[in-house]
Amino acid sequence: MQTSRFVAILLLTCTKHICAETNVGTLDGTMGWGETSRIQKIANLGEGRYTTGGIDVAQKHLSIHGSKYTEIELDGTANQGAMFVGEEAHISLQNLRFKSAGSLVAIVEMQSKILFEDNTLIGTIIKNSFEVDGGELVLSNLKLEFENNNERRVSNLVNFGELGGKLRVLKTSIEQVITDGDRPLFGNGLASEISLTNCKFNQVHIDHNGTSNIADNIIGSGNVYIQDCSFVEVENALMGGIVNCLNSNRNLSVVGSLFRSCHNTKHITESVSNKKYHTDILSGDAKFSDDTFEDCSSQDFGGSISFRSDGNLKLGDVRIRRSTSYGGKGGAIYFQGNGQLTIGDVTLRECKSLGSQIGQGGVIYIEGTGIHK
Repeated sequence: MQTSRFVAILLLTCTKHICAETNVGTLDGTMGWGETSRIQKIANLGEGRYTTGGIDVAQKHLSIHGSKYTEIELDGTANQGAMFVGEEAHISLQNLRFKSAGSLVAIVEMQSKILFEDNTLIGTIIKNSFEVDGGELVLSNLKLEFENNNERRVSNLVNFGELGGKLRVLKTSIEQVITDGDRPLFGNGLASEISLTNCKFNQVHIDHNGTSNIADNIIGSGNVYIQDCSFVEVENALMGGIVNCLNSNRNLSVVGSLFRSCHNTKHITESVSNKKYHTDILSGDAKFSDDTFEDCSSQDFGGSISFRSDGNLKLGDVRIRRSTSYGGKGGAIYFQGNGQLTIGDVTLRECKSLGSQIGQGGVIYIEGTGIHK
C-alpha cells in the first residue's frame, strides 16, 4: 500500500512538471483576443506555457489569472517590444510566471495602470522587466526565480521613460541578489514617484565592477516613500541599491522601517568637483519617523544618514545604534546645507567617526548655514 501511494505521488509530481513545460498555444488565441470589440476581457488560464507576439490593450481592460504552473513568454515575433502595451489600459496579471530573457513584460503608458500580483519573473539575469512611461505600475508579492541559483543577478527591474510615472511595490521580499553598480532594483532616475510598503530586502549587494563612476548617472527627480520595510545587509539602500531616485527637487519619507548591517560605499574619487555620491540623500526634504538603524556604516560621511541638500531634514522617534562613519565626519548623521535640521526623540548609542587621520563628530556633524533644532 505504501509503495502504491509513493508511485501515485511520484506520477502526480511528474505530471505537474511536464504540464509546466507543455506548450498549450498562443495567449492571444486562447483568450480569443481580437475576436470581438469588447472593452473588458477576463481570462483564467490553465497550466502550461503560452506564447505571444505582444498584446495591445489600449483603452481596454484585461484581467488574466493563472494556475501554479502557468507560464507566458514572447514568441520572438513581437514588434512592440513587450508582452503588454497600450495607452489608457487597465491590466491585472495574477499568479503567472514570466520568462525574463531581456524582454519587457509590459510598457505602462500614459493613463494606464497595471497590477502585477503574486507573479514570478524567471531568468538567468533578471533585468529590464518593466518600463513605466506616464502610467502606474503596482508590484505586489513579486517573486524572482533564478535559473542559476549560484548567480543571482538583478538589474533595473523597472525603467522609466521620458514621461516618468508611478511605481508602487507591496509585500515583496528580495534576498541574496547582486545588482549592477549604477542599476538599482527600482528606478533609473526619471520616476515621478516610488513607494515601497511592507517589503523586505536581505543581502542585496552591488557589483562595483559594473559602476560607471559618473556622478550624474545617479541623480533622479522623484519622490520616494518607504513604509514598514526592512533592509538587512543592503549596500546603498537609499541611493543606488534599492531605489535611485532622489535629487534637490523632490522628497524622501521613511516611516516604520529597519536598516540593519547596511553599508554605504563611495564609488567616485574625491577629485570629482560636485561630489554626488551614492551614499547621499540629495532630496529637497527628508523625513525619518519611527525608524531603526543598527550596525550601519559608511565609507563616506554619516554612518547611517548623509544629507546634502538645502532642504529640510526631520528626525522623530529614530533609533541609531552602533553606527560608524569611515569618512571621518558624523558617526551617525552628517548634515550639509542651508535648510533646517530638526531632531526630536532620537536615541543615539555607540556611534563613532573614524577618518584616515582624524574623526570629527562622533555622533552628528553639521555644515552649512541652516537652522538646527
